[in-house]
Amino acid sequence: MTKAADDFNAFQLANRALKVEHITELVTFWQENHAGLTVDGKAGAQETIPSIVKSIARRTTPPIPNADELRIDAHWLKGPNVQRIEADPSWFGGPLEGGAPSGIVAHFTDTDPGTGVNMAKRRARKFGADPDDRLASWHITVETDGSLIQMIALDHRAWHAGSPTAQPVPGLGGANAHTIGIELVGFGKVFTAAQVQAAAKVWRALVRTYAIARDFAMITHQSIDPTRRDDPGPVWMGQHAANVLDFAYHG
Repeated sequence: MTKAADDFNAFQLANRALKVEHITELVTFWQENHAGLTVDGKAGAQETIPSIVKSIARRTTPPIPNADELRIDAHWLKGPNVQRIEADPSWFGGPLEGGAPSGIVAHFTDTDPGTGVNMAKRRARKFGADPDDRLASWHITVETDGSLIQMIALDHRAWHAGSPTAQPVPGLGGANAHTIGIELVGFGKVFTAAQVQAAAKVWRALVRTYAIARDFAMITHQSIDPTRRDDPGPVWMGQHAANVLDFAYHG
């Protein structure tokens, strides 16, 4: 087994997404398909693990995802109510450190409901095409109706938390180099049920795909740039953030 797999499984165990019961089930399945073994669900010596893995790989009935489940394919979000509007390269930077996100920064847009698509379309044009352009970008927008817009691949840097007054994320480094930005449409005062539910599904897809530690899964923009920003604000953090993370890791 590779170290990457060891690290991922250790992370899953630590976050209670992978339980002892799951390991027991896998071992039991392997034992049932190998004549002469006692079927007791107990893992044996290390050398038995490759056989277990091969046996699991031969299963003929793969798990079927829920119809409304979001997934990430080649660093792009896929699923119901997801719209892809690619930003022009002038709006974003090169690959994230390590080639994948290590954290998620939560923002609110400070705009009215229904503005997500237009904000994305503005960034589909070359930066500077409009004299009012401001070099700010992010990865995913969560609209108040629960629709989702992605502008930038999740393995690339957006300019969402890198002002001159921005501070590094403790334990990670610069936010733009290590994290992705998610914008919640609105002013931070009210979040609709559809928006919260959609956000929870986005967070779940992200933390499962990239094995993001919970400590880095809900970084506030305010914590990075406290003299300039107050998003996503006390309503999101006090009423919704913990539930979104619980769903992401255990839902």
